[in-house]
Amino acid sequence: MSQTSYPVEAPEGFAGQVADAPGPVDILSRANEESTAVPFGLMTVPGTDGSTQFLLPSESGLIPLGVLAHQHPHETISADGLDEGETGNVLKRGRIWVVTEEAVAVDSDVYFRHTVDTTEQLGAFRTDADTDKADQLTNARWVKATSAAGIAQLDINLP
Repeated sequence: MSQTSYPVEAPEGFAGQVADAPGPVDILSRANEESTAVPFGLMTVPGTDGSTQFLLPSESGLIPLGVLAHQHPHETISADGLDEGETGNVLKRGRIWVVTEEAVAVDSDVYFRHTVDTTEQLGAFRTDADTDKADQLTNARWVKATSAAGIAQLDINLP
């Protein structure tokens, strides 16, 4: 029996999955400076040593480093993400599936959270400033929309 149909686009990915992109991809290697595991698909900022470490954003105005990219399981990966002190991949340029707090449309603005209440996640993405609790990311755009919170595909190009 021959195959007569096939999908043109890849199905939805998972948080932190680097997506197929039509252009170049730029990935950095950085160690998790947080005291806990960091989930994949979140925005990161430079850590104490910006050339070797990353943190989650914790205040407004921090320079974005990139999105923590998923790695296949090995000793540095826990069920919660990249373990404390372990080195992982941070995507600066390319397409990646990111954690979103709400539905996003392709033409929406891109923001990442730096201040949380009880249920939000630092570094998660959204479409507005949420009363100044998230910073805008002007060099990124949504590639795939979502109808609810979860994950969406982002095209990012950080300097």
